Amino acid sequence: MATQTLRKHGGFFLATGLTVLVLLLLGLMLAKRRGLFEEKLHLRFQTESGVGLHKGMAVMFAGFRVGTLERVELGRDGAIGGEIEVLA
Repeated sequence: MATQTLRKHGGFFLATGLTVLVLLLLGLMLAKRRGLFEEKLHLRFQTESGVGLHKGMAVMFAGFRVGTLERVELGRDGAIGGEIEVLA
């Protein structure tokens, strides 16, 4: 009787442990895909014209995408400022 109870509970704990492990691995894979573990550099810039600038646009260097435009804002002096996120 004790071995049957142990098998029943042991199977339950094994199934629960495997489920938790699978969910943890899926969470890590999603985090990696979203770039949570990548090192990023945030740069600020200022320019006189913001024509063609919009949040989320690609930042290109020598034909390669190196980052994204995270924020565009209008300063009190009328200058356009922004923040670029570059993969380091």
